Amino acid sequence: MSVRRSNALDLRLLTGRSSARRRILLMPETLEHRQLLAAVPFGATVDDTAEFMLGDVLVTVVLMESDGSIDADQEDWTAGEINRVKSRVQEGMQWWSDTLELQNSVHELNFSYDWTYADQPVATGYEPIARPSDDFTLWIDDFFAAANAPEGTDFSERIRAFNDRQRVAHQTHWAFTIFVVDAANDPDNRFANGGTFSQSFAYSGGRFFVTTSERPASSYTHETGHMFWAVDEYAGGKPYTARRGYYNSQNTNATDGNPDPSSRVTSIMDSHEIAFGTHAISTSAMEMIGWKDSDHDGIFDVLDVPHILAGGGTYDAAAGDYTFDGLVQVGLLTNLNSSGTHHDISINRVDVVQVRFNGAEWINVA
Repeated sequence: MSVRRSNALDLRLLTGRSSARRRILLMPETLEHRQLLAAVPFGATVDDTAEFMLGDVLVTVVLMESDGSIDADQEDWTAGEINRVKSRVQEGMQWWSDTLELQNSVHELNFSYDWTYADQPVATGYEPIARPSDDFTLWIDDFFAAANAPEGTDFSERIRAFNDRQRVAHQTHWAFTIFVVDAANDPDNRFANGGTFSQSFAYSGGRFFVTTSERPASSYTHETGHMFWAVDEYAGGKPYTARRGYYNSQNTNATDGNPDPSSRVTSIMDSHEIAFGTHAISTSAMEMIGWKDSDHDGIFDVLDVPHILAGGGTYDAAAGDYTFDGLVQVGLLTNLNSSGTHHDISINRVDVVQVRFNGAEWINVA
């Protein structure tokens, strides 16, 4: 059972002696002047580990190392290979942070990394690259065992629980996992025939993606889009009618089924190697990951929601004291995502509460 986390703030404001005509007003500080705190988002559950791409993100990178106990040992991670993977991961994530900076918004996007299972690859009896991609269900259990991951009914439930544990431990809003399969010695750097995918694949919405070691940084960027609900736009990907993301945005830059192919633009969710160098991304892909600013005020819609203040006050004429009791809570935008949990979520925080009397200066009280 999922339990919602609450970040509501209970208020009890007691003024000093004052005249009977004095008024008290309470104003939570607005987003433009508020520093977002790294913590599990308000409204999120264990299953909500990457609902929109804003704030702080923890990326756990896992390398699998075959030990020859089941399959022939064909691949062995070297220090050079591990360092190249780390570099490509960071370059791929930085693309998103840099692209956000080009959007003229007030927001930040910060990635941090847990390299535990990259610096010490996880032993498995399987040789992942020599097997079809769908055989990840065999070797992923070796990772769960090594990481002492929470139990669950399937790999999807377990990786979500692991990612949630990671974000709590690292104090980030979101978390997902990357599995990198060593393919340095493989003739075509691809999974064996017979599987669904040849090189990279993702389980969207804050779970994980799998990629081979020889893929470029742009591939990591593309797959990370899936972590935050963006869909494929290339031929054979999701069709024009597909919808996903917090606003349930339509895949209007899709190749398949597009009524106006001439309207399509270069995008990281289509031809990622071409789009990477110019930070190109379609409007629909941006909206799917939460980057939509309907009123052009620099605040994306998912966080452009007023705070909620409820309460009331009493005046003690004999003592000359006014007491206000109230509740302040961040506002939530309705989550229209056709996938995921549909929970209304925000990374906004109320971190300043102010009062003033009769138009005087605002005073911080919490």
